[in-house]
Amino acid sequence: MTSIRVAKASDWPLIRQFHREQNLLQGTNYALPRLFDAHGKFAPNIAMAFMVERNGRPVQSFYFELVPEVCFAGCDPRATAYARREIDRIAFGLRAMGFTGINCKVPEHVAESIRTPLEHAGFDEETKLVHFFKDLRLEEGDKQ
Repeated sequence: MTSIRVAKASDWPLIRQFHREQNLLQGTNYALPRLFDAHGKFAPNIAMAFMVERNGRPVQSFYFELVPEVCFAGCDPRATAYARREIDRIAFGLRAMGFTGINCKVPEHVAESIRTPLEHAGFDEETKLVHFFKDLRLEEGDKQ
């Protein structure tokens, strides 16, 4: 019988083992974020973590990592340039909080006009991973 339960800080050594095995099997070098804080609670960058058990024995883990997304409200090019100059300081603070990256999603028709400033700020167009998305917002016809 297979079941899922919420992961605990005591699962951390096993989660790290699963992570190492996955990297070896897939030939990858994915970073494993810190999942728990010093008090055994989920770290600020982790929404939830789970253990999958088969017949009461853990066989896998999965977690939901929070990755901040930079969003701009406004089109002032000087303000955007100023924000770009501050990105390293902002990234330092986010890294200290446990975050492993920053997303920036832009409409395709806008991407070309802002590609250079984003690249100068250290953002790359993601080509290593395929992006899958499950929209959790209410769908048309759902009651609020």
